[in-house]
Amino acid sequence: MTNDLQSKLVEILTAIQTSVSKASDFALSQLPDIARQYVLYGRAYNTLLFGAAIAVFVICVFVFLKFGVYGKSVDKYGEWTEARHAITIFSCMIGTVGFAVSLMSARDMLLVWLAPKVWLLQEIARLVKG
Repeated sequence: MTNDLQSKLVEILTAIQTSVSKASDFALSQLPDIARQYVLYGRAYNTLLFGAAIAVFVICVFVFLKFGVYGKSVDKYGEWTEARHAITIFSCMIGTVGFAVSLMSARDMLLVWLAPKVWLLQEIARLVKG
């Protein structure tokens, strides 16, 4: 009985080893395609992030200038209305965040477009660190 169990255990371990070997061979053969797809994903993601941050910044500058600095709304004393003050402050704050995010994302966007191998190595190191 013990010999039967041991032979079954050997069969199971051999099957697992064969399956793992086949899976690793498949993964190694697919590695260039995986790397290419991951770089493509990085390009799309970083470009989208940069574009969205720039769009937020540009919209906030437009709102700041159109409705804040060059706005026409004044109160009965000829001073800016509270809404005009709020629009100016809010657009400045959000615009500053958009500008900061665009600066931070510009590095990764440029790296993935101009040096994709370096970007890929950095991403692999970041994934390995967890």
